[in-house]
Amino acid sequence: MKTTSFKPTQNGTKRKSVEFFEENVPVAKNAQLLKPVHQISLPIHAVKGELKSLFQSNGVTVLIGETGCGKSTQVPKFCLEAGLGENGLIGITQPRRVAAISLAQRVSAEMGTECGGLIGYRVRFENCTSHSTKIVYLTDGILLREAMHDNCFKKYSCIIVDEAHERSVHTDILLSLLKICKQQRDQVGNHLKLTIIVMSATLQADLFQAYFESSSLYHVKGRSFPIGLYHAEELKKEDDNYFFNTVQTIFKLHAEEALDMHVLAFLTGQDEIEAGCRQCREKNVHLEHPIVALPLYASLSHADQLKVFENVGPGVRKVIFCTNIAETSLTIPGIRIVIDCGKIKQKSYNSGTKADILKVGNISKAQSNQRAGRAGRDAPGKAYRLYSQKSYNDFRDTTEAEILRINLSSVLLDLFSLGMKNPRKLKLIEMPQEESFEAAIEELMMLKAITTMSKSCYGLTHLGSKLSFFPVDPKLGRILVAASELDCLEEALSIVACMSVENLFIAPPENERDQAEVSKKKFETNEGDHVMQLRVYRMFVDIKKNKTNSEVDKWCRDHFISKRNLLTAVSIRKQLREICVGRKFEIKSCGANTNVLRQALSLGLFINAAKFNKSLDKFVLLINPSVQLKIHPSSCLHRTKPSTIIFSELCKTSDLFAKDCSIIDIDWIANVIKV
Repeated sequence: MKTTSFKPTQNGTKRKSVEFFEENVPVAKNAQLLKPVHQISLPIHAVKGELKSLFQSNGVTVLIGETGCGKSTQVPKFCLEAGLGENGLIGITQPRRVAAISLAQRVSAEMGTECGGLIGYRVRFENCTSHSTKIVYLTDGILLREAMHDNCFKKYSCIIVDEAHERSVHTDILLSLLKICKQQRDQVGNHLKLTIIVMSATLQADLFQAYFESSSLYHVKGRSFPIGLYHAEELKKEDDNYFFNTVQTIFKLHAEEALDMHVLAFLTGQDEIEAGCRQCREKNVHLEHPIVALPLYASLSHADQLKVFENVGPGVRKVIFCTNIAETSLTIPGIRIVIDCGKIKQKSYNSGTKADILKVGNISKAQSNQRAGRAGRDAPGKAYRLYSQKSYNDFRDTTEAEILRINLSSVLLDLFSLGMKNPRKLKLIEMPQEESFEAAIEELMMLKAITTMSKSCYGLTHLGSKLSFFPVDPKLGRILVAASELDCLEEALSIVACMSVENLFIAPPENERDQAEVSKKKFETNEGDHVMQLRVYRMFVDIKKNKTNSEVDKWCRDHFISKRNLLTAVSIRKQLREICVGRKFEIKSCGANTNVLRQALSLGLFINAAKFNKSLDKFVLLINPSVQLKIHPSSCLHRTKPSTIIFSELCKTSDLFAKDCSIIDIDWIANVIKV
């Protein structure tokens, strides 16, 4: 395979609005600060007075702030100074927890306060606020969960929706609820009026302004440094291996470019990122100047995410492998080179399979430009695109709204729990297709989570109310409810927690695959992957309890197990267990009776049940036999052909594969699905 070659883009070595930016540099959590940190002048400071007046006099403001202008850190402070926090909290939402935490810490440092005091944050598993908090950074998902108990957001006087251009499903739903809420609160009186600020880094003003009638529009420019933009020459199909090309481009540039030009390389997921870091570390033994390779993805612990901001010293190049988490919100000082594979891994709902299918696809032009812009924050930079100019021209202009492509069952369950009877009447910025609504309602009906009240109107059942307690997919919530009834909730909590993170096993390098396979066999069981996950989880918790950190690290390395993902699973399990205890679920163990555990799993995942068809030599989906699939090679059932299986998810590569499979007795689901 040849190394990718590039050519500079004609008439495009400079890109407008690529700017200097230091506003999101985080500080240590709970740092004791005696005085505010030095704050550089940001473009938004020049219009501070205008913005404060605008926020005071307008109920809704759409603020287009080019990335780096200072909107995420400064606008909440402007609101506080303008008196918008006198009757309630100032909330600012972020699509990702790492941004919410880092921004809260930065603003706390700027104001000379301890994080959790005047400025705080709320994300999944963490509540760093107090009675004195006036500005709270939180994920959009957390604010939506709050709406279940307070659908008028009464404790907030101002809500800022940041990164609205990303169009996450939570952001779109949140905007629709805020629109309704504002109308209701405005009718009550001035003391309950709600100020809404929608902030976007891209020029989608018309979309947001049309949605919020009579809203004001304001545009803040960023700072720019020139960026050299390079596209790969047309790649042959057999050479279009974006992971290989990314790593080879890094090695090529490491030999050619100044060492203070640190690199941000975009890949599609955790496995690729960890593999890229591993290859760089292995390459270091042959390098005069080493590479410090660091991962950055959403499920990484906050402590590990902070490592990307640390200085590496002279004579060393920092290379950060990241997902689209680094497109916006986070800014890493010293990044002068961006390598963009042009790909993203996304889940898309398929009405035929009744399941989300995970697959790698192309990014949008807007994402491509955002990625390139990371290279010119504090000095001139370079962006290397591992695709041609023609390919770029074929990308869609903007990112498709998440709500248009995902399974809506979780969204609708949340809306029903808010008391909404007909979700089709919800006025969204962009409405999903009717078949998406129908598929989600059908799934919730099959789960017995909702019941028909009248034409197009539905209400939560007693079971549906239980499912809404859990911040997980309704199918996973159904597993927990079934497990509480079948006396195996102790085990089911661990499995559902493991299902809520990425792979427990790390993809090994090619020369260690045999060793990894031998290690994995220690945990394998003829019952399937879910019981195997339980074994891994139990052993990890036991070793973590009785061994030193270095011994735990060694055990994880020896068995090719992701310590990071297991620690996340431990946190998720703790939260789910607290919910179960609070709702008076009986937490009992099934001991060695894993049959009853798999039965509980089947009552949640029966929609994902498939039976083996001998004539096809494939499995067919029970609810749609026209859908054919295979067991994924990563499954411990890969070389077997059981009669009936359930699976956690589907992925599409050379074929349609079922991942995380378990063998079930078809009689277990006979009452909930036609078999």
